[in-house]
Amino acid sequence: MMPTFRATSLMPIVVTAIGFAVAVVVGGAYWLSITDLKEPFAVSLLYRFGDDDYLPMIYAIARGKFTEFAAYGLVGSALLPFPVVSSAPYSVSVALFGDHGFVFADTIISALRFAACLLLARAFTRDALLQACAALMTFVLTGPVLYSDVIWRLNALGMDAEHIASSWLMRYPRPYVTGIFVILLLVTCTHLTRSLRRKEDAAWISAGHGVALAMAAQGDFHLALIGCLGTAVAFVQFVATDVRSWKSALKSAAQVAVGFAIAILPMIFQVLSVSAEVSARWGLFAIPRSSALEFVDVDRWQVGIALAGATAWWILRRHGDERAESLVLTAVCFYAASLVALPVSIALLGKSIQIYHFRERSQAFATILILVIVFAAAGVAGRALQRKRWALRTLQAGFVLAAMLAASLQIRSSFELAREAASKQTQQRVWRNAGWEPLPTYRTDLARLIEELERPEYRKALTLGTFDQQLAMWWLTRDAHTLWIPDTFVSTAADAVIEKRTLELSRLTGMPPHTFAALIAMERSYFTMRFLTLGKWQASAAYVAAPIADYSPDQQARIRNTDRYNPWAIRLPISERNRLLQHFAAIESTGTPIDLIVLADTIDFAGLPGPPAEQFKPVFSNASFRVWIRR
Repeated sequence: MMPTFRATSLMPIVVTAIGFAVAVVVGGAYWLSITDLKEPFAVSLLYRFGDDDYLPMIYAIARGKFTEFAAYGLVGSALLPFPVVSSAPYSVSVALFGDHGFVFADTIISALRFAACLLLARAFTRDALLQACAALMTFVLTGPVLYSDVIWRLNALGMDAEHIASSWLMRYPRPYVTGIFVILLLVTCTHLTRSLRRKEDAAWISAGHGVALAMAAQGDFHLALIGCLGTAVAFVQFVATDVRSWKSALKSAAQVAVGFAIAILPMIFQVLSVSAEVSARWGLFAIPRSSALEFVDVDRWQVGIALAGATAWWILRRHGDERAESLVLTAVCFYAASLVALPVSIALLGKSIQIYHFRERSQAFATILILVIVFAAAGVAGRALQRKRWALRTLQAGFVLAAMLAASLQIRSSFELAREAASKQTQQRVWRNAGWEPLPTYRTDLARLIEELERPEYRKALTLGTFDQQLAMWWLTRDAHTLWIPDTFVSTAADAVIEKRTLELSRLTGMPPHTFAALIAMERSYFTMRFLTLGKWQASAAYVAAPIADYSPDQQARIRNTDRYNPWAIRLPISERNRLLQHFAAIESTGTPIDLIVLADTIDFAGLPGPPAEQFKPVFSNASFRVWIRR
């Protein structure tokens, strides 16, 4: 173990303070980058990193609404289907500070992530300076810097860097919030297994670890499943090395289960209330349990990383370094679990959802395992250099220098990402060649539109009809506002309701049959996913939602060539396209209680004439939008 500085040394305190300062700056980078923008704060919020689908849920929870809130006529009809834990920090902040609560939440969450990295560092060393430096480098090298400054350099050198990935990025709430749980689960499991080895009472630690697993599940199902499996592997390893302690291990496992069971109850109620249609829209699909082994996808690099971790653990065990040994072992257990979590979950559940997340979590745990090995090696080197003061000082100085370099890279990377988001002028998410082409002045025009819609004369207009999903998400952040077309991600509405209302608005706005046919024929169609069925009709090497004969020869060829980890390859079967065309031809648009219609003039929607003049009057337009209000 590296010897500590004298108690009077301020260096560990300084590095720790720098770490927290970096975390705060990183969390506030986007907000610092928009200070000169002349636009409503709501627009800046829509362009914050990540998916805007979560915004309405954050605001609904902030207002104490835990049931359907998005769809006209269905408000309060069912529990919110998406777990609330990962959105809670933002919801609490919005409840306290309004729209600007996002600024507060971003900075606090970032600071909490650095605090979690400190806990991780303290789990394997008592040296205050090594703790501070390791925490800062972990904070940085598990974030966006890994992509912007590390992975591409490794690939440029001809090294395969596809097996490592960040555990947190700026996308909210996942992984910006849930990335904290990646670290916390390693910390709590390390303390749990260490207590078992020391024959200490681990009741509170065990229960706390169970709670952490349950909290992770309510925001990142894939992480929680890996955490549960990694914990099981850690228990098995403990019993294998100390068979006589199996009773204490069983007792601790029961305490973990109790903590998990209590904390997971809110999610259980939500899951039980979710309809099969909502689950299918999110991408849940059945997989035969007998095919589990087909999803074992481990290559030599992954085996090598796991063996490197196991070797490091064996060396630390021989050196008697209990703290570092415990953390390295936990990291190895979690990484090993991440490699087999997908096939194990298929064997247990017979179903899965968005399976690419398993691969991403495995890459994140690989990064952390590599970092832990490096830090443990530094600890061993420090102990070997105890009597060579100049060498020890050099090693310490090198660690401080590396931490400061990491901090500077993180700040630079964060502001580059922030400036990119702040300067974007088209839609936040563009679907090229899929029905949602870029509009060059969309952001400026959206700002003018929002200013218009916030005028007093629109106060009674509460139900919006639109094919602009980003605008729809902003609309739902306003209290008591609803959508005519239920959002396919946020809403609990049945597929039939969503389909009927989408077709009604299409006819009401004058959409011709050939335009409708073209929109639903597109692969990964924006129109189909955002206003009909989202991920229900996924078709890949892993799963096909309809009999293969119900697809055209071209579709069949594309399905065979689609990565099985891709759940967003959406292809409508022939029978479904024909059914939708028939329904479109027969649908009537009379009597829809829509207060306001807004059309974004992308290539695919610019030709729509708009609603009948006897029902709606045009009230606003600019280069990107046309607005009608009911007469």
